[in-house]
Amino acid sequence: NGKPANCHYKQTDKKQASMASPHVLIFPLPLQGPVNSMLKLAELLSLAGIQVTFLNTDHIHRRLLRHTHVQSRFSRYHNFRFRTISDGLPEDNPRSGEQVMEIFGAIDAVTRPLFREMMISGDLSSSGVTCIIADGVFDFAVGVAKEIGVPLIYFDTISPCGLWTYLCVPKLIEAGDLPFEGKDLDAKITCVPGMEGFLRHRDLPSFCRTSNVADPIIQLVMREVQQIPRAQGHIVNTFEDLEGPILHQMRSLCPNLYPIGPLQAHLKARLGAGTTSPQSPSSNSLWEEDKSCMAWLDAQPPKSVIYVSFGSLALMTMDQFMEFWYGLVNSGKRFLWVRRPGSVAQKEGESEIPSELSQGTKERGCIVAWAPQEEVLAHPAVGVFLTHSGWNSTLESIVEGVPMICWPYFVDQQVNSRFVGEVWKLGMDMKDTCDRTIIEKIVRDVMEVRRDEFMQSANLMAKLARESVGEGGTSYHSLDRLIDDIKSMRLTVRKSLPGPCSEAKDKAFPAIQFNNASCSYKQQIMFTPTIYQKTSDMDQGSHTPHVLIFPLPLQGPVNSMFKLAELLCLSGLNVTFLVTEHIHGRLLRYTDIQSRFVRYPGYRLETISDGLEEDHPRGDRFMELFDSLKYKTKPLFRELLTSGRLSSEARGPVTCVIADGIMGFTGDVASEIGVPFVYSRTISACCLWVFFCLPKLIESGELPFAGDDLDTPIKSIPGMEIFLRRRDLPSFCRAGDLNHPSIQLYKTESQENSRAHGLILNTFDDLEGPICSEIRALCPNLYTIGPLHSHLKSKLSGTTTRTTTPSDTSSSSLWKEDRSCITWLDGQPSKSVIYISFGSLAVLTWDQLKEFWHGVVNSKTRFLWVIRPGSVAGGDWETKIPAEISEGTKERGYIVGWAPQEEVLAHRAVGGFLTHSGWNSTLESVIEGVPMICWPYFMDQQVNSRFVGDMWRLGLDMKDTCDRDHVEKMVKDLMEIRKDEFIRRADEMADLARRSLSEGGSSYCNLGRLIKDIKSMSQQG
Repeated sequence: NGKPANCHYKQTDKKQASMASPHVLIFPLPLQGPVNSMLKLAELLSLAGIQVTFLNTDHIHRRLLRHTHVQSRFSRYHNFRFRTISDGLPEDNPRSGEQVMEIFGAIDAVTRPLFREMMISGDLSSSGVTCIIADGVFDFAVGVAKEIGVPLIYFDTISPCGLWTYLCVPKLIEAGDLPFEGKDLDAKITCVPGMEGFLRHRDLPSFCRTSNVADPIIQLVMREVQQIPRAQGHIVNTFEDLEGPILHQMRSLCPNLYPIGPLQAHLKARLGAGTTSPQSPSSNSLWEEDKSCMAWLDAQPPKSVIYVSFGSLALMTMDQFMEFWYGLVNSGKRFLWVRRPGSVAQKEGESEIPSELSQGTKERGCIVAWAPQEEVLAHPAVGVFLTHSGWNSTLESIVEGVPMICWPYFVDQQVNSRFVGEVWKLGMDMKDTCDRTIIEKIVRDVMEVRRDEFMQSANLMAKLARESVGEGGTSYHSLDRLIDDIKSMRLTVRKSLPGPCSEAKDKAFPAIQFNNASCSYKQQIMFTPTIYQKTSDMDQGSHTPHVLIFPLPLQGPVNSMFKLAELLCLSGLNVTFLVTEHIHGRLLRYTDIQSRFVRYPGYRLETISDGLEEDHPRGDRFMELFDSLKYKTKPLFRELLTSGRLSSEARGPVTCVIADGIMGFTGDVASEIGVPFVYSRTISACCLWVFFCLPKLIESGELPFAGDDLDTPIKSIPGMEIFLRRRDLPSFCRAGDLNHPSIQLYKTESQENSRAHGLILNTFDDLEGPICSEIRALCPNLYTIGPLHSHLKSKLSGTTTRTTTPSDTSSSSLWKEDRSCITWLDGQPSKSVIYISFGSLAVLTWDQLKEFWHGVVNSKTRFLWVIRPGSVAGGDWETKIPAEISEGTKERGYIVGWAPQEEVLAHRAVGGFLTHSGWNSTLESVIEGVPMICWPYFMDQQVNSRFVGDMWRLGLDMKDTCDRDHVEKMVKDLMEIRKDEFIRRADEMADLARRSLSEGGSSYCNLGRLIKDIKSMSQQG
């Protein structure tokens, strides 16, 4: 009946397609779920004008033809065709979940050689296959693709959270978490990154419950894990707002991910036929659907029915079946139950149904053999889904906003159910129990007691799912990228390109990391990342972009943004660095910054007034500083940009403003005069996300605090629900007054950040990737380019090693550095010194200083301590030093007024850092692999310290305590008792930081993208 209406893609005519279109072969695992998902993908590619051959097993194809209209539906796409292949099993084999290894064995023995012959023979098409998309479990597909010189993309049809646990099976074995020792299924699993806080033994895939790692399914998974990174890319049926943190973890092994789901909603959106029509798309079911259940649903009240289905593979005993039945009937709720033929293992004499169940079903229930599930879940009468937690079923429920009760059967379903119940809060996890009383209670909980709570979460997630597949959404963009990449493959297929283990610059986009065992595989396609040019490679004339950088006038932001300025100068951009007159005076007094930047012809330093008297303390009264900037500096900034003073024949006008994101007035001015602006936030991503969530905290009643329990969990900050407490919120949250100036400032200014062209963060994806995924929901164009101090060093020296010398980068300190401490460190043993510094703003009382001093001296550990002038209230502390402290310091300590911190942390003698958890200090410690003890002072520091101690496990969080015994114990724990543990973890994170900065790393590529975008702004201007 013709082409689909309102398609987003134009189909090519038959002649043009045969000449120009890429040709994709799609080969699903021959089971209901994978076939269903991959048919939807096939139709999306067909809509884009791509030739598609869909390879079914003979058995699957016969069932599709018997129960669906799939043949006629795809006849509208002239470039689509089906092909079949044997699965090696007799037709009467049940192919159920109990026979899963039998299915895999037959595919390996029979289908593998047939597939190879089919591909090598070239009989699929005169134009030839230009890309293979195969189920990720087909490890043999990689070898065949390599042999014929065709790119391979895996489609992993299970959930990414399930797949990530598969990828971590080697870690689980190495850590001793597999096989299970003992029977404590509630024991926590700590070696699956991103799931440490909530994953238990019982939440691992069902095959993990073996006592033998030689179990055939574990060995199958291990083979799959080895092959997965060898593919050109990976398609996953999910969306960023659902599984962003896990997708971030997966990108460490599979960088080129295409999250394009939920596929059923995506296809409906592209077809333009709404979301509830039973005609679009039509069924891909392998069973005959009983549509009489739709008429039954039509007669039921809204949200009154619990839909029950355990999928296409699950088997249950008669006892389990009866427990579910009693639980449903006893709950008094209406129910629609799918009882698939062969899904209940019955023994003789078990077929008799008790009268109370029969009567309860007649009154409130409907049982069918198979249902049109997408239609059922979209029906207004359905309020809850009792499910096996198969991934397609889970996504279908999410799209329709239907809360779930999860009773997982096998493979990824155990992981999925944990995420549904514990992470996404979309229902309840009922795994490992089948008792009528519990079933009755949980049904009532989800449909009555907690109904509003679950409906609210489900509706929000459904909205995010729909947005992801709408034009401009994350899944929409990922599908477009997949299609573009497939088209590019056609142009370069069969060309020999550098293998994945060659130089980083040849990793290309998508960059794929491989184990050494995979080095023989040659990529067939190259996508070249944007790598910025040096000054000599670039036209320095009037077309060179001119960037104005304006930092918040405090030590940390000025330090970070000077490094950004130099990175942009290295790329050949013209840079004007705007500092307040007060900051400029201190820079000239304590640094050689002026002479350092002389080497960059396109650089100049400009000053502006901050509106305060020279003797104003500024950092100690920063709200006065903010007010003065907003009301006094803003008009001066506008006049500077509009006066033409910054422009010259050589430099041209300002084409982009990069300003600290807390200074929203800069964006106002840039918008007024038509100059693109990018915000840079010099705090951590984790704290910035807390700032973004201040309205949620207020709306949920978590701000202001009710009561004094600072250990009360905070639940309304996505991505931090499991571990964040009141005491971990920024210090101003303890004010008890929503009108507190700091709350109002950060709430208002952070919301303004989404107005900018982009947002620069001094972090890297392996450190804060999950939180960056949350921020992208509000600020999609994120540039994570840190750690900036190390990024600059690597660009200047061409290396990312730990070696640091004073000449690497000059200081941007606002205090005079006492370099005698480096000589003192040279005389200390390796890893023996704890370095102590509370940054440029913290002020301690004499009692606090004394407690720290006693604790450090009593620990008998060597220490280097920065006591900044003016950092101790009262100012006369030097006259009060007890003799025992003075003597201990002479023996093992060294005190200075200010230190060259980057050098200190890179020194071999330093083994720990007692810090205020300022973000620059935290990153400097991370890059040098130095564990931390955190004593946060204010702002982002409370959040940072929680992440250091609880999430990244890089040290200890000592917030809200200042007791000498506690200090002594923590120093000993860090430097002696748990030294090896913290050093190992710190070394791992330092290695990830250095990788992010190396050619092809995430921060390296993001900086290249930032520079490319700045150049584009200049051309558009």
